[in-house]
Amino acid sequence: MQDIKSRPDQNIISELRLAIGEERKITLQILHLINEAHARRLYASAGFSTPFEWLTKEFGYSAAAAMRRLDSARALREVPSIEMKIEAGEVNLTNLAQVQSVIRSEEKRTGERMDVLEKEKAFEMIENKSSREAEVLLAHAFPEAAPVKSESIRTINETEVRVQVTLTKLQLAALERVREVASHSNLGSSLSEVIDMLANTYLEKNDPLRREVKPRNVSAKKMTKSDDSGAGSRGAKELSAAIN
Repeated sequence: MQDIKSRPDQNIISELRLAIGEERKITLQILHLINEAHARRLYASAGFSTPFEWLTKEFGYSAAAAMRRLDSARALREVPSIEMKIEAGEVNLTNLAQVQSVIRSEEKRTGERMDVLEKEKAFEMIENKSSREAEVLLAHAFPEAAPVKSESIRTINETEVRVQVTLTKLQLAALERVREVASHSNLGSSLSEVIDMLANTYLEKNDPLRREVKPRNVSAKKMTKSDDSGAGSRGAKELSAAIN
């Protein structure tokens, strides 16, 4: 690949197109091999309890990459008609895994196997769609089966964490509006800075630990007591004089 920098632009584009086509064929071949290995239980022969463990520990796939390939391989096994779509690049592993996850959830919810025709319709739905578009379409088609993302917190370093949370469109719009309004004094604020600002504003107003504890006016109280004591003394003297 030493001469790649000297190749004309058109050659780079042509070679990239060919390489992507080969990549799709290789991906498809990998899915078929995973299915055959699964049928032969080769992962067990290698000393692993699951295909997932086999792919991650033996072949070095990340957890997410292994899961995408396992879900896609199962989809190919159950709906062979998607093979041409994979090779043509009409569907990708991420979207295939999304559909397979929804199918699994739907079957678990209903207690019945989804028929092949319905599965084919689900896969047709995501053709040539981005991951986000596929997610929205699947949520609309299978509202009770579409996965709900839970909140998660992951430590990045000693001072930072990464938080994943699902918002409604209205909640996101509200945050964006706060950012827009705050931009007059805090230009270019990130969502994390907006959340920090809102949290501090709320806590300053409502958190008892942040409320200013006003010092007691001890001298004023002493003065009041002194005045009361003096008034009482004068009253006692006047009462004594009247009796005498």
